[in-house]
Amino acid sequence: MSAKELSEECDVALSTIYRRVEDMIDQGLLVERTQIEPDGSHHSVYEANVDHLSVDIDDGAIDVSVHVREDAAQRFSRIWNDIREQ
Repeated sequence: MSAKELSEECDVALSTIYRRVEDMIDQGLLVERTQIEPDGSHHSVYEANVDHLSVDIDDGAIDVSVHVREDAAQRFSRIWNDIREQ
């Protein structure tokens, strides 16, 4: 979604969306992409980068685990490092 679409969907000010989007990008939870329109104009769109989220509650303690998607370069590096460690 674009920032405008997020603002409308969440009923939140556009300035708030931009602040929160930047925080989520910094944390690796969102990815920013450029969408090019047929007329040549372009704008940023944002995509969730979360593979899955786990929330465990045990005796009042909350444990949250966020698993983000790997891009091809990250996946290659992880596999290469795993091979080198063997």
